[in-house]
Amino acid sequence: MKSRVAIQILIIGSMYAVLYFAYTVFSLQGSLQGIFLRWTSFVLIQVSAILCGFALHFLIGRARNYLRERSGRSIPLLITGSLTLLCILVFTVLGAVIYKYLFSPNMPLEEINELYPGFTVQILIISVFTGIVLSVVDHNLDSFRHLQEIHLTTKKLQTQQVNLRFDSLRSQISPHFLFNSLNTISSLIYRDVQIAERFIRNLASVYQSVLRNFENPLVSLRTELELVENYSFLMQVRFEDALSVEIDLPDDLDSFLVPPLSVQMLLENAIKHNHMSQEIPLKVSITTEDNYLVVRNNFIGDPGHVKLGEDLYKTPGDSGSPGIGLENIKNRYRILINKPVLINKDENFTVSIPLIHDDETEMVYR
Repeated sequence: MKSRVAIQILIIGSMYAVLYFAYTVFSLQGSLQGIFLRWTSFVLIQVSAILCGFALHFLIGRARNYLRERSGRSIPLLITGSLTLLCILVFTVLGAVIYKYLFSPNMPLEEINELYPGFTVQILIISVFTGIVLSVVDHNLDSFRHLQEIHLTTKKLQTQQVNLRFDSLRSQISPHFLFNSLNTISSLIYRDVQIAERFIRNLASVYQSVLRNFENPLVSLRTELELVENYSFLMQVRFEDALSVEIDLPDDLDSFLVPPLSVQMLLENAIKHNHMSQEIPLKVSITTEDNYLVVRNNFIGDPGHVKLGEDLYKTPGDSGSPGIGLENIKNRYRILINKPVLINKDENFTVSIPLIHDDETEMVYR
């Protein structure tokens, strides 16, 4: 418990004990004369009030933590009020017992009620009223603090999301990727003009898609698939029979959403972290399973190289790549919808990213 909270409980508990004690003395004897002579009773009542305050703080704190962990919501006013009333009533009973046994130990409760008619009812009414006021004030203060925390958390997540998208953009416009693509175009011009022309068009489409969509938190699966197909063509032209990419996705691509560049980055990762050759090609498949998009590739040693004939080349990303890959994707999903990215390593390397439905976008764009 923070010292500031403890001091607040001590001050509020002491003030309430003073008011309660003064009202009790005034109601029973009609004046406050001699109130300071009853210091023993006052100290006991004050201790009771402070202990009830700490107990109330503990109970409400536990209830708040439990509800926020389970549902992310603030504790309802009804629960706050019930706990507050319970503690106030416990304090009232303790105060009455303390006062009776210190000053009227031999007088039965029935005689006290007859001697001071309506006193018990007055105390209960005051206790209930006090409990309601404290409950409303505490609930409003807690709701305000909770909204402030949500606002600050949202701002932080938005900033992280922008940074992650810029990291994704930076990885795609790296000089290394452009340099390799230009080298491929240079060699294609003398071998196959039509393929060279298509390569240039696809390269332009990749950059156009990256620049158009990187600011969006989500894009349709169809839009991402167009980027993946264009990027896949560039890589297959470069690595020829050493790379095989199979895409088998449902027709309703527009009904699913993914973070921009996420699937393309998974394909890039598979190429970057595996050895490829025409004898043992890298095989990448992109499918869907149980509301997940699954990118799976065979696991080959000596990562980062491709063998074409007798020549050994570095795969993209060995230099100039920020190395963000999977962590970038996992962090974006954590921020957007707080769903995990599944990774499985066996004879294949498999990454499954959640497919986001339209009805889940409210939490993204709120």
